[in-house]
Amino acid sequence: MKKNNLLILITVTIILMIFVRLASAETGKVQVKLDGLVCTFCAYNLEKKIKRIEGVKDLKILVNEGLAEIKIGEDKSIDVDGIKKAVKEGGFTPREIIITLKGRIEEASGRMILRTDYDSFILKYNKILKEIITSEKAQGETITVTGLVQEEKIKGHGIHPYVLEIKNFKLE
Repeated sequence: MKKNNLLILITVTIILMIFVRLASAETGKVQVKLDGLVCTFCAYNLEKKIKRIEGVKDLKILVNEGLAEIKIGEDKSIDVDGIKKAVKEGGFTPREIIITLKGRIEEASGRMILRTDYDSFILKYNKILKEIITSEKAQGETITVTGLVQEEKIKGHGIHPYVLEIKNFKLE
């Protein structure tokens, strides 16, 4: 009897570990605020276009909110240009692109960078970034950042060309 209970406990534990791993197996989340999204047929067309982008793990189109919520799969980079292109090809205008991802904030070439395992975003300096930089708790720690993608693009240095303006953060 004890042997069966132990076996059941081990099995349940393994299943829970797999479930937690699968639930968290994403690089980041992207929200795209859209102009022109008014019907479910339009949403279906947009869904087909966005799902073609490499790295898209999951997608939810919220017609009433004019919003596309995209989860990026583990080991994948966030393709901002691909998302913009898919939205435009779907007949919509991307108003804002908001990204949530985990990483570490570092200084490189005189700029503050959010580095993840698969992306690096230049961070726009604002009071939230200043708060993170000056916080002793944040030094070298993993941080979850939500930020607005800026139109400003910077080429080179192996860094994502878009600048990210932090709107919110959470220390891990």
